[in-house]
Amino acid sequence: MKAGIPIAQAWENECRFQRGRTRGTFERVQERLQAGQTLAEAIKEAPCFPALLTEMVRVGEETGKLDQACLKMADHYRTIVRMKRTFWQGVTWPLLQLSAAAAVVSVFFVVLHVLETRISGLVAPDVFMLGLSPLGNLVLFWGAVLAGTLGLFLVVTGIRSGWFGNLPMRLALSIPLLGSTIRELALSRFAWAFGTAVDAGMNAKTAMQLGLRSTQNRLYQSHEQDIVRSVDQGRDYYTALQQAEVFPDDFLQAVQSGELTGELTESLGRLSDDYREHSAINLRRIGQISGFGIFLSVGALMGFSILFMYASYLGTLSEALTGQALTLDEIRQGQVQQTTNPIIAQKNEMVKDFVENNEDFKQIESIYKHLGRYNEMTPDEFLDGIFPDENSRLRQQARRKAADDEAERIAPSSEDDQARSNE
Repeated sequence: MKAGIPIAQAWENECRFQRGRTRGTFERVQERLQAGQTLAEAIKEAPCFPALLTEMVRVGEETGKLDQACLKMADHYRTIVRMKRTFWQGVTWPLLQLSAAAAVVSVFFVVLHVLETRISGLVAPDVFMLGLSPLGNLVLFWGAVLAGTLGLFLVVTGIRSGWFGNLPMRLALSIPLLGSTIRELALSRFAWAFGTAVDAGMNAKTAMQLGLRSTQNRLYQSHEQDIVRSVDQGRDYYTALQQAEVFPDDFLQAVQSGELTGELTESLGRLSDDYREHSAINLRRIGQISGFGIFLSVGALMGFSILFMYASYLGTLSEALTGQALTLDEIRQGQVQQTTNPIIAQKNEMVKDFVENNEDFKQIESIYKHLGRYNEMTPDEFLDGIFPDENSRLRQQARRKAADDEAERIAPSSEDDQARSNE
């Protein structure tokens, strides 16, 4: 346009580089231009073009500075793209950490389920203390994540659509760091759009309306009617904005000094740059704090689960050590109480097998039974009870020795009798 190319021809050249729905919109605007409409009238009927661009184009056409107006809007939207890029750079890392944390928690619950099924008697910790299994806790966790995501989406949509009035935005602005970031982003957009509209020669009322709507913040937009009415009554910008009682002192001071010096556009431009830089720094801080908070949350969840498992293990050992002992008759008769403690269950099974099948224990049990009435026993019975096999062997040896001694005693006497009879 600055080179003298007709608007319809310049627009036709732009149509060739568009794709999808945007190309269709540009072609309809091209048809209106060829029908004789002005550029402002043609793009006003297309819903994809914002009101600020339409008004800036209209003012540019009326003042003969359409090329300058388009260049200013190009700078404006380039700034918006830069701010969006800065915002996503600030929140991308926390979002990645949150996704990684969700994956870690999911794997943790799956590992608990595998350990519980593979290790007999292991009871996995109930992290949420609702009596659920690890897979049940996993389903509950993802249900809470999806519900939280859906709730956040509805809240954001409601705030942007004005369902809740100004209350959510007032609450958000009262939060340290987050509130200042939201405020600075909105004021940066307002300062740039308002200053650009004033510099383009737009009337005060329209410039103020476009500036307030560019904030995309319900708190500032809710005061549009009062501020515009005040400006329409002839008050200066500083007075009109001050009466709303929602703009910070540095912003009002920049507007006042700009009006007094006749450099309102330059003053608001510098203020917009300052706000944008501060908001970028705050976004990085929010990202760091969010990442640290997510790290602590996941660490606390896993630490609690590990401590819970360790406490459960110690409880199992304590119950096994202090549990009620059973008598041998109760073990033989199978009067063993059912227990979920793996150590107690294994101990009872081992004792039952030992009592029923171990020969040494049977000998010890025999001794125990005899010792109960040892005062009534003869020495031989006592020894038979304690050492039944050994005592039997010793007694047999004693009997054989006694028999041999008797035989030796009888043999000499027989020889003497024989000798006497021979004499």
